[in-house]
Amino acid sequence: MDREEILEGLTPEGVLETSNSWERGAFDGQTLDSDQAPDLASSTEDYAMRFSGPVGHFLLSVQNKTVLELVTNAASKKILDVGGGHAQLAPSISQHVRDYSVTGSSEECSKLLSGLIKNKKIKFNKGNLLDLPHRDNEFDTVLSIRMLPHLKEWQQFIDELCRVSSDTVIVEYPEFLSCNLVGRPLFALKKAIEKNTRPYRLFSQSEIIEEFDRNGFELIEVKKQLTLPLALHRVFGILTGKAELSRFLESIAQSLGLTKLIGSPVVLSFKKRS
Repeated sequence: MDREEILEGLTPEGVLETSNSWERGAFDGQTLDSDQAPDLASSTEDYAMRFSGPVGHFLLSVQNKTVLELVTNAASKKILDVGGGHAQLAPSISQHVRDYSVTGSSEECSKLLSGLIKNKKIKFNKGNLLDLPHRDNEFDTVLSIRMLPHLKEWQQFIDELCRVSSDTVIVEYPEFLSCNLVGRPLFALKKAIEKNTRPYRLFSQSEIIEEFDRNGFELIEVKKQLTLPLALHRVFGILTGKAELSRFLESIAQSLGLTKLIGSPVVLSFKKRS
């Protein structure tokens, strides 16, 4: 059964938002904005609170380990983190590279990075995420986490990531063929827990690959982070106050090969064809 057949079989209340079905409506029953600055929401203390506590730290540790492995494999020296005002990657990964820059839509997006900027650990640039204020091929590696699913003009965003990279681009996306298939009820749960969570779209790996291929980049590595939805992990955190249950269940899922099969979010690393 392909993705379109799955969508046709869902009830109207269970329709999922995918990148080629924007007008179907987002997870919360509303169409998404054509907002070009999703990092304005993710660069706040309020957003950072979603990843506080033991479970939040566990989720970020999985993400950072995944991205750091890809950055290390790419032998990156000069990195651009697009939309990285969430400060989820910069504190750890900037320690492993010589030159780390973050580009955000507004000066407001630099608030969580102020300490790193003051200590000259990283640089911050203000600019349109769909028209990056950087030269062609300016950075060895360009990465973007938690941005792609919130941009309506996602193809243009990928174009820009590829334009300013001389070698590698690393992106994260929520996979359609994963636990996200039950996204409607879990999104309601996620929103009940987080209050201010945003609608987001799902992608298939093939359409991401196709867009990068159009820009002259080929897929070299795939990393799937979690098997269970983030909403369930946050419920575990609320009920237990610890991350042990999340660690245990994800470890079991990995050992059974489930994470490799249906894991999400997915981090992809692309290399420019010579």
